[in-house]
This record gives sequence, structure tokens and C-alpha cells, in this order.
Amino acid sequence: MANHSAAVSEAIRQWLRHRQVAELQQAYADLNQLQGEGGDLEEATADGEAMGAETLERLHG
Repeated sequence: MANHSAAVSEAIRQWLRHRQVAELQQAYADLNQLQGEGGDLEEATADGEAMGAETLERLHG
């Protein structure tokens, strides 16, 4: 039973990592879209970096 719990925990952990990476990729895609639309590049860059840093922190935290 302990092996089953460990396997389930690992599967959940992997799923969460995948989801967080997907969020990071979406943040960068949004940033690229803002850059292409001529938005405020500095603000968009700062927002994208903040979102990326938060996602990476959750991945490794």
C-alpha cells in the first residue's frame, strides 16, 4: 500500500510540474504577443519576468 501511495504522490507531483511549466510557457507567449502588438514593452517584460519567476519558484519550492 505504501508503494501505491508513493506512486500516486509522484504522479501528482509530475502533473503539477507539467501544469506549472505550461503556465510559464503561456506567460512567455503572452509576453511575445504584447511585444508584437506594440504594447508597453518594459511593463510587459517586467510582468512576464515576474510570472516566470513565480512559476519557477513554485516548481522548485
